Amino acid sequence: MNTTFGTYLRTTVWGQSHAAAIGCTVEGLPAGEAVDEEALCAFMGRRAPGGRLSTQRRETDQPEILCGLMNGITCGAPLTALIRNTDQRSKDYKAIADRPRPSHADLPAQVRYQGFQDVRGGGAFSGKDCTKVDRSAAYAARHIAKNMVAAGIADEILIQISYAIGIAKPVGIFVNTYGTAKINLNDSDIARKIEEIFDLRPKAIEERLKLRNPIYLETASYGHMGRTPRMVKKTYSSNYWPTIEKEVELFTWEKLDYVETIRKAFQL
Repeated sequence: MNTTFGTYLRTTVWGQSHAAAIGCTVEGLPAGEAVDEEALCAFMGRRAPGGRLSTQRRETDQPEILCGLMNGITCGAPLTALIRNTDQRSKDYKAIADRPRPSHADLPAQVRYQGFQDVRGGGAFSGKDCTKVDRSAAYAARHIAKNMVAAGIADEILIQISYAIGIAKPVGIFVNTYGTAKINLNDSDIARKIEEIFDLRPKAIEERLKLRNPIYLETASYGHMGRTPRMVKKTYSSNYWPTIEKEVELFTWEKLDYVETIRKAFQL
């Protein structure tokens, strides 16, 4: 499976959650950039496990930078960092070697890698990789549900989208209108219409909702849903590249831009 992302700045993630370590290699970093390792460790500490609502594994999640950094300054070579798994419990997963878990990627991994996959904690198919699809689909479901209600399809609607690794299109779309539908179609028929109207492949979601835009600062606080979509102008400067000014659209999944398309598809 491909675990390298990016063009100019290329990031490769590697390791498994119950192997010796996980980590990443970042290529394309310019030389001469300062990296605050203390701030990085403090930030990583925020996601360390062991809380009441998270896994009970005891991990410090402190990154070790192996190369690419000299005296806190990038040297132009690829930067590699790892996090050692000090509390891995590989034996807990011995039983799933021949009994794939429901709602996990164990079976697709077994088929794809002909039984040679790493089963510990889901291996390379664990949460660190599926989060990209999870978040994109969550935005898409919010966007669809909001436009469906605004179009008069129902007063309330729940949309769930299921994917399988290696398959671009959803393997299932579940709709529940809680008995509030205003049209003469059941929830299964509504789900089929949604699949006809919206392209729900991850790449299509990314393009439709402009998820490649630099929206991280604004989505880092006050939640992602229920926000007001808007345009902002951002300026980016670097010692190595020309200054760039760009208009960025924020919270695109809150837009009511598909109301008329939906009404036409449902012949309202």
